[in-house]
Amino acid sequence: MTTPAHWIASEIEAGRTGLQSMLDRSPFPRVALRTIAEDGDFHIIDHRYVARNPDFKGESWFPEKSALIDRGDGTWGLVIDVTDELRAGGSLPVPRALINVLGVPRADRVVLDSDTGAKIVSFVNDEPKVSSISSLLHDDTRVTLVFDPETKRLTVEA
Repeated sequence: MTTPAHWIASEIEAGRTGLQSMLDRSPFPRVALRTIAEDGDFHIIDHRYVARNPDFKGESWFPEKSALIDRGDGTWGLVIDVTDELRAGGSLPVPRALINVLGVPRADRVVLDSDTGAKIVSFVNDEPKVSSISSLLHDDTRVTLVFDPETKRLTVEA
């Protein structure tokens, strides 16, 4: 699966660094691509060009540099410990790479279907998180959240 971050990296490697050109040609939503191009592993120079950010030391957009697990079938897994806070309905911080995989624009959200209704993955205030998953949790202390970007679905495996 090609993600916006991988697509941007391949464009830069091919010498196609113009921001507007990338936005025009991108197979991804413009706002999601811009979100990734302007922060983290990348940065925009003079409002015109996208480059890798050699000084970046934070959390990567790239799934392979995060806690996300490529399950090989187009889905991504995230192993979490189930806490009392999650059982009580608290939101769950997620890796920034999930925002890339799902194409969530900055200050926006993506709605995922689940067995118990809609779950929201948001990227507000640069804090990627999933809304309450308490309705998906049972007695397990450790589960894998499975995100399917194609079908926009979230499931939980014990």
